[in-house]
Amino acid sequence: MCSCDVWKDNWNRLGPLREFSTPYHNIEEVAELMNSEGWEFQKMNAVLPDQVVDHVKYKLSIMGQSIDADVPWWILTKSSKLTVSSALNVMRQQEQESLSYQRIWSKGVPFKISFFLWRMWKAILPVDDALKRMDISIVSRCICYLNSQSEKTFQHIFLTGNCVAEVWQYYTTSAGIIGPLIQLHQAVVKWWNTKCAVKLKLVFEAIQSFIYWQLWKRRNALMNGANMSKSKVIYCINQNIHNLISSLYPWLKNVPHDWPQMVQLLEGLNPRVGGQMVQRRYPSAGWHKCNTDGASRGNPGQRLTAFCIRYERGDLVYAAARRIANTTNICAEAVAIHVGLQYCVNNQMLPVIMETDSLAMVNIIQGD
Repeated sequence: MCSCDVWKDNWNRLGPLREFSTPYHNIEEVAELMNSEGWEFQKMNAVLPDQVVDHVKYKLSIMGQSIDADVPWWILTKSSKLTVSSALNVMRQQEQESLSYQRIWSKGVPFKISFFLWRMWKAILPVDDALKRMDISIVSRCICYLNSQSEKTFQHIFLTGNCVAEVWQYYTTSAGIIGPLIQLHQAVVKWWNTKCAVKLKLVFEAIQSFIYWQLWKRRNALMNGANMSKSKVIYCINQNIHNLISSLYPWLKNVPHDWPQMVQLLEGLNPRVGGQMVQRRYPSAGWHKCNTDGASRGNPGQRLTAFCIRYERGDLVYAAARRIANTTNICAEAVAIHVGLQYCVNNQMLPVIMETDSLAMVNIIQGD
């Protein structure tokens, strides 16, 4: 650390001093602020802000001259350690987030399918029109028909090819989507912007991912001499949609496997929304009420317990909180109840009503 630059390096873990202090040009290296016994605070007071001097005095007071090699500190993180994310933020040009890309990565869709849709959206799949743009002169032929001479373009594979249009018609008819699907982006956006029931919205945002994915798998199967019929494609897509619905709405039972029936189920789904009034009840005259709680970071992990005591009209009498040894959630709740009850007994705040937000502790105390 002794050879670090006083003003440019993060030697004090507060960041480069030049960002909030005027450089003092007679001082360049940290070694100039130290002697054989440690820091020279008199010199530091003359050139550094008071908060920096106090920080060094209390946080870095044991530092001294050393023969050990200096260690680099990364100034873009609070820990002074290099991280990939911080380096990436420096190197890349931050662009405005795209709503289209946000929808491509739909909730509940497997990563490989979302990644495939992203590649298709950017037209970087190995099909004829993409290969031409890369000056690759390998041209294949469509195998939808035995005698077909048309090239395998994106539109042909995913929208207009044999059996492909019939697959799209099966899903657009039940979804109420009208109009031809001419271009890939147009087809995707049409599904995204279709007005539908709330529960169907997430399904409509993801369904074209499943359709394109299964059409791509069909294309690959045909290329390798296998066969994948239209009914097989529809079955696989329906299975993907069924899994998505089960993941998004796990409380739904007996979800059908047929697309029109799935649309009908989600359109008619009107969950009951209710509310319950919660209010503080004052104790009877002459009584006290003690509310307890235990907080944690991890299980087990760092724990805090707290309690507060109120009179019969809700006026606060006493409140306290303290840190306890690392333990489990249930132990933290138990300690909070014990400490609060013990305070009430020691200070003659009886009779008292104990309240806790832990149902497990209530059941334990009641013997359930």
